[in-house]
Amino acid sequence: MRRGDAWLLLILAAAFLTRVFLAVTLPYVHDEENTHIPLSTTISLAPGAVNLPIRGENHGALPAYVVKASSMLFGTTPIAFRALHVLLGLVVIVLVYRLAGDWYGPTAARWAAALMAFNDYFLSVSARATAHVPHLFLVTGALYAFSRFLASQRAGWLYLA
Repeated sequence: MRRGDAWLLLILAAAFLTRVFLAVTLPYVHDEENTHIPLSTTISLAPGAVNLPIRGENHGALPAYVVKASSMLFGTTPIAFRALHVLLGLVVIVLVYRLAGDWYGPTAARWAAALMAFNDYFLSVSARATAHVPHLFLVTGALYAFSRFLASQRAGWLYLA
């Protein structure tokens, strides 16, 4: 599969703009407002005040760490809290593109990327600071790594998966 596919770049640009619009305009959902964003504000590495939670009230803390990193990079506005989730959603689209392309060729890769990018469920969750995107990113990354192991038989990919 060739590098620099113009169709992929177009899909990613449209997916990015759509997600940014949704991240700016959608109100917070319950998990953002009551769990992930408040928990992210308690995370601290300050000497004498280290706080690295592993759970929120009803959820694991992984999304809160993504929100914390996002707010450290981009600020504390709704789009800033959601920015890394938007970017991880785009990485998922690229991984799906690569996975489909490696096994089925460029046409399948473009369709898989487009279907992933504009899937109603994934479009909605990848514009919000919830648990879905970090988990989908990790699952998709593991599937991609395992796929690379199957294709290359190199143990490093299996360990990564």
